[in-house]
Amino acid sequence: MTSLEEAVAGLQLWPHHVETLRNVVDRFEPDPTVLAVLFGGSLAHGYGHETSDIDLVVVVTREEMARRRATLELTHASDELATYEGGYTDAKFVDLDFLRDVAARGSEPARWAYDGARVLFSREPELAEVLTQVATYPEEGHEERVRSFAAQLAAWRWFFREGVGKDNAYVQTTALAKLVLFACRLTLAHNRTLYPFHKWVLRVVEDVPDRPADLLERIDALLAAPDQDQVDSLASTVLEHFGHDPAEVDRTWGTRFLLDTELTWQRGGAPVDDL
Repeated sequence: MTSLEEAVAGLQLWPHHVETLRNVVDRFEPDPTVLAVLFGGSLAHGYGHETSDIDLVVVVTREEMARRRATLELTHASDELATYEGGYTDAKFVDLDFLRDVAARGSEPARWAYDGARVLFSREPELAEVLTQVATYPEEGHEERVRSFAAQLAAWRWFFREGVGKDNAYVQTTALAKLVLFACRLTLAHNRTLYPFHKWVLRVVEDVPDRPADLLERIDALLAAPDQDQVDSLASTVLEHFGHDPAEVDRTWGTRFLLDTELTWQRGGAPVDDL
């Protein structure tokens, strides 16, 4: 049995976070339907601050998971266990079958949620091994994902130009967000680093070793005052940095965009944004 102090060793936490986590353990450990509780979120990733909430994953039995699915009780936010003003616990409920599924075929955001997660307590002997598999970058399909992300970068560069030409603010705004997203996704993929979803993507990109030196500055400048020259420059810089052939990207991005965005419903796969 791991003590709470051992479970959170090395994390930057404030005393009220530790007190709240102790309340979490006291609340869930006696419950026979609960097999384990994981502590994750911004604090576990080192991105938190004094007022951050407590993110939890509660691993329950298969029977309890079925009950919660039927009653739509897979999440729960509460200030009941928090010991500080404005604090709360934000819990998601899963079972071991779900975690095995994430390990086998989960999206990168689904995996990243468990990267660095701390086990507050567990009576499930398989949990540690499954969590290691969950938080591993998926090598299968890596090269194809890289080509898809490069194509998306070229596609949204074109869509931004179309939005400007048609004076369509919605298309411009969407294209801008997608351009930044896939500049980041391509950078993370080349570093074999999990994509954390939108909230933390720029923070994670900041930590990778291989990226254009001024990538984050370019993104900030583009978001502050977007124009076509900056859009073209960002896309070209990222593609060239990682050795993508501009002519090949230009030749293939239309077909890749069709397959990865417009026709994913036909292939039964996830849209490229969610891989």
